[in-house]
Amino acid sequence: MDRRRFLATASSLAGVALAGCLSSDPDSTEPTETTPTATPASDPSATATPEWVSDPCGSPPEIDGLPEPPETRTQDRVVDYVTEFERTYTVATRDGYDEIEGVSVTTTEETDNGYRIELAVEGNTETPGANETPQPVDATAHRATYRLSKNHLLREHQGYAAGRTLSEDCWAVRTD
Repeated sequence: MDRRRFLATASSLAGVALAGCLSSDPDSTEPTETTPTATPASDPSATATPEWVSDPCGSPPEIDGLPEPPETRTQDRVVDYVTEFERTYTVATRDGYDEIEGVSVTTTEETDNGYRIELAVEGNTETPGANETPQPVDATAHRATYRLSKNHLLREHQGYAAGRTLSEDCWAVRTD
């Protein structure tokens, strides 16, 4: 009997505590104020650039061999551009990548604002020395998603297995 009484008392106390957390402040008579957010219809700058563009996008990185965006954009030219961009950018900026072994295009999509290209990237590293720990098989494998509009290039660097975004870069590009 003592156990049942204890459980009943404990569940009653838990219910009272939870009810206090879920209810609003009963002494407050003033309405809660909210700050309105801009919508595309009310904010003219929202339609000027795609929603995925970070503000502000910087200048393209100064890396030797980095390709220029195609002046005339077709799906094939954009795929070639982002593939070569990824090869050059990754080797120049990521420790552990000696070269890119392969880049596979997994998704290509033409959008209202340009193109969205997803890549799977395999890199090569130096063979570890006798006293060094070998890297895991996927240490130089990652995914990258590129979005190219008229004036912007966005690169999302993602982990290979889970596809979680690890970093994001946005650059202002123009082909006028």
